[in-house]
Amino acid sequence: MQEIITVSTHRHEELIDITGKVETTVCQSQIRTGMVNVYVQGATAGIMIQENWDKSVQNDVITLQKVNSSWRLPRTTTEIFI
Repeated sequence: MQEIITVSTHRHEELIDITGKVETTVCQSQIRTGMVNVYVQGATAGIMIQENWDKSVQNDVITLQKVNSSWRLPRTTTEIFI
């Protein structure tokens, strides 16, 4: 089974939590046992795994992106494969 989640960004530096979309996709699949593989196609997007218990981690990542001007990502629409 493969599903595609499409995410649109609105800023150059942006983190988007896709946990709810992944959970919904898994629940709708009705598969009870297995593994979920999340893959982002392309060089301008990435997957970051974090616990989200500390908001400062997200702020630190965004600050790092802004400080290092050579590491700017374009606004884009990204497909995430599950």
